[in-house]
Amino acid sequence: MAVKRKDFVIWTFCFVYIATAFYFLIGKNWDLAFIADGYSSFGKWCDEVLWNLNLVPFRFGYQRYGYSLPEWHAHIMGSIALPAPAGVFLPYYFPKMRTWNVWKFAAVLAAGVLAVELAQLFMMCGYCDIDDLILNLFGACIAFMGVQRVWKRIHFAK
Repeated sequence: MAVKRKDFVIWTFCFVYIATAFYFLIGKNWDLAFIADGYSSFGKWCDEVLWNLNLVPFRFGYQRYGYSLPEWHAHIMGSIALPAPAGVFLPYYFPKMRTWNVWKFAAVLAAGVLAVELAQLFMMCGYCDIDDLILNLFGACIAFMGVQRVWKRIHFAK
């Protein structure tokens, strides 16, 4: 019975995390009328895509937030903290990941983060930012290395 309760709690946390991440990454900025208007002409869509695309690392603070330091810090902390639970949940649900090195994990996660960034870009509901990719990978990899360290201690303690 305790195992079922533990699994229920972990699945609940995972669901809440996914719902929260979806809200912050896509849902919060999703405006169907704006999307329909943006897709009404190819030129307007291209302008929106180029406006929401940043491929220059660490330019986000000046581009979006001006010089507001609190907003800039909140964006950085959010970009690191939001994907960190993925570094915990993925090895839990996929035990083979526990033996991976951090580079293999980062490569797999980079594909997922890139998919989210491209969805934000083409659905016009956020910014496609190289900084988000870098900071998301950093946060998730730090959490992954922490989970790996804990897993090794538990595994070798037996």
